[in-house]
Amino acid sequence: MAKFEVYQSGKKNEFRFRLKADNGQTILSSEGYSSKAACLNGIESVRKMRQIQRGSQRAPLPRNSSGLL
Repeated sequence: MAKFEVYQSGKKNEFRFRLKADNGQTILSSEGYSSKAACLNGIESVRKMRQIQRGSQRAPLPRNSSGLL
């Protein structure tokens, strides 16, 4: 199952996320966010768009508490 990873990088140590497939390949990389809350909001936006594009018949993207969402 695809998983979101939240991390910090760049000159400004911004928060970013990436979506990784089961095989470890990065499917999506985000822009930099100034706060973790804004980064998590970006993840929620991706989840919502996925539901709109694929319909509500699909399972939601995963959530967990280890930094992988």
